[in-house]
Amino acid sequence: MDNCLKYIAALAVVLLSLFTVFFLMVQRSCRPTWFEPANAHIMPIGLDTVTGNIDTAGKYPASARLGFALHIVPEYVAEAAIEPGILGLSDTLTRFSAEIPDGQGGWKDATEQFFYGLPEECGALSGTTFYLGNLAVRWHSSWADSLRTWATIPGFVRRFNGKWLSGLEVQGAVFTFWLKPESDLAAKNSLTFRVRLETQKGKKWTRRLYINRVLSSSECREYLRKVAAGDSITLLYDSCATNFSHFIFIDHNRKARFYNLLLRFRIDEYDREQYEDFLKAQPGTLIEIPADLPREWIKVYPYQNRHYAYYPSDFGSHYQIQLNEKAFIGFQMDGLELYRIKAISRVDDQTWEIRTVSGESIRLSRLTPRSQIWRWKFSDREYLMTPAGHLRNLPVIVNYCEEQKQVEFDFRE
Repeated sequence: MDNCLKYIAALAVVLLSLFTVFFLMVQRSCRPTWFEPANAHIMPIGLDTVTGNIDTAGKYPASARLGFALHIVPEYVAEAAIEPGILGLSDTLTRFSAEIPDGQGGWKDATEQFFYGLPEECGALSGTTFYLGNLAVRWHSSWADSLRTWATIPGFVRRFNGKWLSGLEVQGAVFTFWLKPESDLAAKNSLTFRVRLETQKGKKWTRRLYINRVLSSSECREYLRKVAAGDSITLLYDSCATNFSHFIFIDHNRKARFYNLLLRFRIDEYDREQYEDFLKAQPGTLIEIPADLPREWIKVYPYQNRHYAYYPSDFGSHYQIQLNEKAFIGFQMDGLELYRIKAISRVDDQTWEIRTVSGESIRLSRLTPRSQIWRWKFSDREYLMTPAGHLRNLPVIVNYCEEQKQVEFDFRE
């Protein structure tokens, strides 16, 4: 009997100890903590206060408020199912700051220039949804439980580590931060900054952002005047920001510098080796080029019932032909297109035929009598081309972007 009582007492002590440990763990897990971001994104944003549109590509018009959005996808672990007080892998945010270049290769804190919340100009932002990949993201912009629409970033951190924003509240959320209206940074045409996160467990995470103000129409045209003679331009497309400008325009100036590269027929060192190897592998007799057949040709394009020269974004898409006594030379993206010429003959007043040693027959014929636009027909393709000496008689469509290659102009539009 005594042994039984001793056993029951010992069991009670063990159960009480287990209950105490469990209680303390639940209490600990319920502390104000946030989910450690297993997947975090920082996006530049511009809010157009006229239209209410949100731009996350790093461009903003002059009427926009600008800032960044923090998007968090929490990480959930098995403990969430075992112990209800643990909702996921939790950690505490110890630093959340925005920094700008200090001009000496480093960074300086600019957190006080930003606020968290909702810009007063656009109340429709709060509660709206947009899509990031396949995730539906809801904006958390207003300062909860208060009539205030925004707060400082340190204030946001305290609330974020607290009960209001802990737990499931952050799932699929975007928290928005904006430059203060009186900030000197807001007046800049472009802004480079980075966002820095640190947690109690020692994790550090930074992301650099770039925001460019979209130039106004007058500013855009002024920039374009620096590219070409402004009074000779018909603008077809523009995407104009301070550090990134893409124009597609027609230049009607027959002395425009854009013709120069189009008219350059030059075999570089790599192509020279290919050309010489070809001549060795394809021996043949020299062919006389008829005096009234131009030796240099450049591809042209029809657009809105006219023909144009085209200055491409990527010169790999530029096609031109040169004829000499030894070969047909086509300049293209993957090197030279080479044929040994066997014979050149006139079919009629409007047509020539070039026959090659390999059996290729190439016909070129005028589109209309006395036209300087010719149709070149190969066995598998055809081009519209003009003699190089005529190219400056055509206006040139220019696809201009200094920063990076762009999709080529679609002449079918």
